[in-house]
Amino acid sequence: MRRRGHFALAAVGMVAMVALALSACGSQQSSISKEKLKIGVVLALSGPAGAFGTASLAGTEIAVGEINKSGGILGRQVELVVRDDAGDPTKSRTSTEELVEKEKVAFIVGPTNSSQALAVQPYLTEKKVANIGSFAAAAAIDPKTFPYAFTNAPNNSFMALTISDYAANNLKVSKIALLAEATALGKEVQGLLQPLFEAKKVPLVAVEEYKVADLDYTAQLRKVKSAGAEALIIWSGNATDFVRFIKNLQSMGWDVPVLGPSSLTDPAVVAGAGADGLKKAYAQTARSLSFPSGKTLPQKTADFREKLRAKLNGENPIKSSLVLTSAFYDSMYLVREAANKANSMEGDKLKGVLESLQQWPGVFATWTYTPTMHMGLGEDDGTMVLPASCNDGACEKAPNAP
Repeated sequence: MRRRGHFALAAVGMVAMVALALSACGSQQSSISKEKLKIGVVLALSGPAGAFGTASLAGTEIAVGEINKSGGILGRQVELVVRDDAGDPTKSRTSTEELVEKEKVAFIVGPTNSSQALAVQPYLTEKKVANIGSFAAAAAIDPKTFPYAFTNAPNNSFMALTISDYAANNLKVSKIALLAEATALGKEVQGLLQPLFEAKKVPLVAVEEYKVADLDYTAQLRKVKSAGAEALIIWSGNATDFVRFIKNLQSMGWDVPVLGPSSLTDPAVVAGAGADGLKKAYAQTARSLSFPSGKTLPQKTADFREKLRAKLNGENPIKSSLVLTSAFYDSMYLVREAANKANSMEGDKLKGVLESLQQWPGVFATWTYTPTMHMGLGEDDGTMVLPASCNDGACEKAPNAP
């Protein structure tokens, strides 16, 4: 009887020890599963493109807040690790390396512009880390060269076609000039617009490059005026340069139509240039963020605007652009969608799922990526708007715009 009692006590002890071990193991696994998922953010939060990077970060943060409330990504809460590259390609590269190697981030949001993207894409390709940013140069999103790079912005080809169509078919200009920043983005645009206008039999009478963040562009404007330009395309990736161009035009007394990409609609441009300076301005942007004269925004866009307003502590009117906030908001949900389908944050698996997404409905656009196209917008996503009308984050469509 005593020996049976000893055996019984020993058995109970062993069961208890096993239970404790299993409990500890379970607790450890639970702790691992609850470890936060780090996502790196490399954006221009200061410098000439600071307004764009700040708007991009706001959209990212809104999405991450919602995603974390609904369970996170792969059951883990998302932690954003943010770095400001100030629009400097060298800082973009060093920040990206630090985030991947030291912070062990699983994904990169950014960079803001093409020059910074071209600085980081070779490294991210080597490390097989995927990223989504707002860069527009085709070279920065070539799947053959940079298979892990995706953009939430319309590429230069997409924007150039929309802008050139409007200049020729709606404004009926017979001579036009291009002022493009002396960057990878600006050089690509030159090659895109030349054949487009040749096909429309509208001479591109002058092409002038300019230095980003220069203090005065009067010299370039005088040259294109002397060439007989009836309208200008100004291709800038930041608000500061657009304001300086408009102010220089006003100082010259040259009242000429100005066309440009969506950065021309940024609230910083509208505030800095004023309605009078923009009375003959036309900008390419997303159809979802515009409205025909006398009508209102699409409901999904209006709902998102209120989310942004709440983040900005009730700001009314909103002084941030809906373009980048909504694009980056969509991007974080695209990352969640891809990660959940792939059951992984590994670059190759994320890339594979993103390339299979078809007609994914977002706020900024209806997204479709493929193995040969890492720019997710379609022809139905673009239009032209009147920057002078932009208010509370949205703009009125230009006359007869799609």
